[in-house]
Amino acid sequence: MGTVLTVAGSLALGIVGLALLLLCVPWVVLIVAATTPSRKLNVELRPFARGFPARLRFDALSGERFGGEKSPMDVTKPDEPSATKATSGLGLRDCRGVSRMLHAAPRLLKGLLSVFRIERLHVKGTAGLADPADTGQLFGAILPLTYILPTRRFSIDLQPDFNGPSLDCEVDASIRVHPIRIIPPALRFGWQVFVRPT
Repeated sequence: MGTVLTVAGSLALGIVGLALLLLCVPWVVLIVAATTPSRKLNVELRPFARGFPARLRFDALSGERFGGEKSPMDVTKPDEPSATKATSGLGLRDCRGVSRMLHAAPRLLKGLLSVFRIERLHVKGTAGLADPADTGQLFGAILPLTYILPTRRFSIDLQPDFNGPSLDCEVDASIRVHPIRIIPPALRFGWQVFVRPT
């Protein structure tokens, strides 16, 4: 019995140690995505640096273009109940909990910004919304970035399409993630919302 407990304890400590190690290691997420000529999404996860030999790779491919016919894998979801029905049963206590979460959310988001750092981002293509006026507003917000960002690491080259909803673009991004940095803002958020609500 003692041997079994020793082995179980060793396994538990090993799992905890491995989890802590994975949290402490910085990870680089490499993303290559495109909507034309066919949709694709390639994601690579590497520890420490982009050139590190060990990696995890995920490939998602589809021959359908944006706005084309639905894939056989697409399933039509049943109509979901309206928000009024879903929230009609919320009591005063639940509303206070939501209010505390909303109050603490900005600080949580600010803390999470330190978790991610964009090392490379290149976007090129065309995009449009159903309403040409909305397309114009969208590109009015994007246009300053096209002049601010152009470097070897960052560039956004998107052209407006006023003919209707469309998205034909290519994205190449590299993001460095420090998982261990998630813990302090998450603990502060939990403390403010559940332990010591202000």
